[in-house]
Amino acid sequence: MGTDARDSKKKVNEIKSLVYEDLESFFPERFINPMAQGYWRNQKQRVIEELEAIANGEDHSKEIEKIDAMTRHGMKIKNFHGKESEELKYDKDFEAYCIILASHVNQPVKTLTVKEYFALRKYVDDQNKRK
Repeated sequence: MGTDARDSKKKVNEIKSLVYEDLESFFPERFINPMAQGYWRNQKQRVIEELEAIANGEDHSKEIEKIDAMTRHGMKIKNFHGKESEELKYDKDFEAYCIILASHVNQPVKTLTVKEYFALRKYVDDQNKRK
């Protein structure tokens, strides 16, 4: 195995580690529910398969499709059309949270990174639970 291949494998392993750490560090509540644990386990495995395919120059499409099929099987199909669509609900919730969160930061909420937004949202939710 050449130096470039070893460097690529090392980089893939570093990225794998970061994927695990970031997901579990920033969204620990997502890993409590057994259904959520299964979903995130599948997503982690999917990322690993993709990274290994890139690093090794191999075709992992069958493994990735198998993971995708398991993920689809475990999900409830949601409506994405019309007045009651999930996308519309998500957008409304996001806008409402932006208004709530605006009083807690000295910058426009929509300029926060995803991590900052969810960390602030969790902080505000925790503060409201204590009241």
